[in-house]
Amino acid sequence: MHDEGGAMSPDAGAPDPPEMEDGILESRVGGQLRSLMTIAAAVAASRQFEDFLALTAEEACRALGASSVSISRLDHERDELQTIVNVGEIDPSEEHRPTDERHVLSDYPNVAASLKAAEPRLFSIDDPSTSPEDRAVLNRLGRESAASMPIVVGDQVWGELWVSTAPGARRFTGDHLGLLGTVAEHVAAGVTEAEHMTRLAGYAYDDGLTGLLNRRGFEERLSDALAGAAREDERARPVSLVVCYVDNLKDVNDSYGHEAGDRMLVHV
Repeated sequence: MHDEGGAMSPDAGAPDPPEMEDGILESRVGGQLRSLMTIAAAVAASRQFEDFLALTAEEACRALGASSVSISRLDHERDELQTIVNVGEIDPSEEHRPTDERHVLSDYPNVAASLKAAEPRLFSIDDPSTSPEDRAVLNRLGRESAASMPIVVGDQVWGELWVSTAPGARRFTGDHLGLLGTVAEHVAAGVTEAEHMTRLAGYAYDDGLTGLLNRRGFEERLSDALAGAAREDERARPVSLVVCYVDNLKDVNDSYGHEAGDRMLVHV
């Protein structure tokens, strides 16, 4: 800024005062803490696992200043990452809740190596140390930087938290990894809680001996199937019911005891 005589004003071009910088930092940290508190509350109140992951991804996107966030589960048997949620400015080829978005790890050796070592990754489009593999991913998605953090449940890698920034946005640095790791820990806590709830649901609906549906579970499943069959649109599906009877079970129980009868039922 110049005064009327053309001289430079004393405060022109001066850096922001320290108290202003502190205020900006405090605001940013406060926003991150609020996001983490929201995620923690979601862990405690989660009912649908996918809803919890979507909320976590959205809060992580906000806290990190990311352009997009994806949470994927590692399929150890197929050696693939299956993406469960994508949030933010996602690629047109992606879905917010994909049903079958899979990434074969043999096509992404850097990702495979980081998951195997349970270590985070950080890379940007013009960093000389960025591998051709990672640069190709950034170019394909129109991103300038990305970071990933393994999600570890117990002593095993469960999946990956992947975040990215668009051109012109603030890029990720090592300073972001601490917060990214905290978010991954919250996801791991949610996974543990979901698995616990699944086990409890199993006790309510599964037969403890055979692992099949008990009467309550069978009646609910049958009710859903019949409701689906009664639909008057293309989603209607026929329903068949097969009834099996085990002959001579009483004779086995009477002759060899109920434990033997139970073993026979499990075998059948």
